[in-house]
Amino acid sequence: MSRFIRVALFIVSIFSCACGLRKSYKNTVPQVEFTFADFEPDGGFAEDSTAVENIPQKFLQEELSKVETEMKGRLAHFGLVLTEEEEMEIAKWHYYYNTRGKGKVAKALTRGAPYLGKISEIIKSYGLPEDLKYLPIIESGYNVEAVSRKKAVGPWQFMSFTAKKYGLKVDWWIDERRDPIYSTHAACQYLKDLYELFGRWDLAIAAYNAGEGKVYSKLVKTNGEKFWDIRRELKRETRNYVPSFLALIMFINGNRDFVDSILNVPEFTYDSVLVPAQANIKQLASWAGISEAEFKKLNPHFHRFATPPYLENYYVRIPIGTKEQFITHMNKTPKDQWFKAQAHVVKKGETLSQIARRYGVTVSAIRQANNNVNPYKLRPGMVLIIPHGGTSYYASSKSSKTSQPKVSQAGAANSKASGASSNIIRYKVKKGDTLYSLSKTYGVSINDLKRWNNLPSSKIRIGQVIVIHTGQS
Repeated sequence: MSRFIRVALFIVSIFSCACGLRKSYKNTVPQVEFTFADFEPDGGFAEDSTAVENIPQKFLQEELSKVETEMKGRLAHFGLVLTEEEEMEIAKWHYYYNTRGKGKVAKALTRGAPYLGKISEIIKSYGLPEDLKYLPIIESGYNVEAVSRKKAVGPWQFMSFTAKKYGLKVDWWIDERRDPIYSTHAACQYLKDLYELFGRWDLAIAAYNAGEGKVYSKLVKTNGEKFWDIRRELKRETRNYVPSFLALIMFINGNRDFVDSILNVPEFTYDSVLVPAQANIKQLASWAGISEAEFKKLNPHFHRFATPPYLENYYVRIPIGTKEQFITHMNKTPKDQWFKAQAHVVKKGETLSQIARRYGVTVSAIRQANNNVNPYKLRPGMVLIIPHGGTSYYASSKSSKTSQPKVSQAGAANSKASGASSNIIRYKVKKGDTLYSLSKTYGVSINDLKRWNNLPSSKIRIGQVIVIHTGQS
């Protein structure tokens, strides 16, 4: 089978697999658009290409000799035999990194230093050139929050459909493209596939940036065999991508003292613990004895207030040495206090205030759970996530353990009619009653009302008898 046929089949498989994944996710979580701000990933060097082109020739001769030496030595594993003109393109970028670009490289390495040890181990485990660990410097500057104008996300700058193709979870609740460990595994699989398809590292690296379809079409158009044959046919970003990356490897390995001083930081280390149900992020952090911000540094792929509701089991990272206390706290916490959420389909004429009252939460809680949804832009059919019980946004009423509730006359009459004791009230629901209003009246939490009455949701109906414990929770 020819290389071109293999490439074509590979491209088709990516799109067909991505479509299947999109369908499976569609029925699981609400289809909410990401609202990350668009920006050029910090650490990218595309905007400096003009400066590179204008480097005086007299400065490049020394750089050229360094490139020739490096291509026969450190960079030999990329298997590239280049002309002097091609080597000159690398020399321009090498000069840039030693001058204007040095600060950017330092900033990117500082950000990526904690992760580089693990990234290196992962890359070697796939049998790939270890120097590929520096590719995120070009892509994102190792910024886990990086989002390109084309919505590529994370240190390895994955587009959504490619990320899903290689096993990363990307949806409203979670985005594993942001995780430096998970995304590195996916990037290695992708790079390995690209190398097997094109048979050359210069084409594989170019395809990682531009997409295998673009590289394939330019090879067909020019009848080319290598990146340098199609370079002028590609967009400026990809045109500079390969030479800038090769020059970056040269710069890093030629300035070990400078680089090693930056990389001399504690490694990204952690313990992993299995959480068997959906839980609030703030609560997970408290079990580990750390702040929510510290938890998110260990788990940057969680970008909501809780772990996904559709995952029955999921590993979370916690600091080394905290696993025993985490499990102890987790086992002591009743499941109904972990976190619960449900979906609400907006009906015609409904407002956020009405929906909040119905579920006994605040408008602020609903807005934060739904990407800061605009209260004035609700439309029928819109799906809202309703957080309740144990979330960081909703504090339930104090239980009657701490204060004896003041029972209204209507409630007292109702309880007498039901023959209830002084500690248990059997309340018959009247028009206008909600779990929220009952929780306020009797000084108990909505969670307790649901637990005592085995209620699967916050809905109650007129005439329904609700059991209320006023002396215990």
